[in-house]
Amino acid sequence: MNRRAAFQIVDTFEEALCEYTGSSYAVAVDSCTNALHLALLYEFRLGVGDKPTVSLPAHNYVGVYHAARNAGWNVEWVDVRWEGHYTIPPTRVVDAAKDFHGGCYQPGSLYCVSFQAAKRLPIGRGGAILHDNPAFDTWARRARFDGRGEGEDYKNPTFTQPGFHCYLTPDAAARGLWLLTYLEDDDQGNWTEYPNLREFL
Repeated sequence: MNRRAAFQIVDTFEEALCEYTGSSYAVAVDSCTNALHLALLYEFRLGVGDKPTVSLPAHNYVGVYHAARNAGWNVEWVDVRWEGHYTIPPTRVVDAAKDFHGGCYQPGSLYCVSFQAAKRLPIGRGGAILHDNPAFDTWARRARFDGRGEGEDYKNPTFTQPGFHCYLTPDAAARGLWLLTYLEDDDQGNWTEYPNLREFL
């Protein structure tokens, strides 16, 4: 069996994420923490900024700190009263774990979102990097698959870069796609979305 065929649902989920958020590309991974790690690692390798230090809000989830440190950055704490999302200077990385909604993508950014069970698209575990950078897209797709191309034969892989084991599985992507089709920004519900049952019953 062609193993790549099983991952086509991941491609479809990524396309749906782009349509929903307004991004050009989406790279689905197994958590927002790993999305941040890959995005920050890419920026670190580019040598962004005049020193290898990122600024993080002091009130934060500890995984963001570890993602930055594991990517090679030093961390300085800043007092920022962020809401929904925040940028991680001097990089283009945005931690938007709690800010996933229609049209949320910010052009030019590496916008990292979460699909953890308590988030707006509760797959259970998962995340994505929304972006508009073709070079990053090529790099990140290989990085999430152990540094090899998607669907390559285990016996004859082509390793072109360091890799990590953090791809989104097809079953998680299928659940995400299913839930995304029902996700509406104004989802409080009211009588107008239902038929007049008096006419039918």
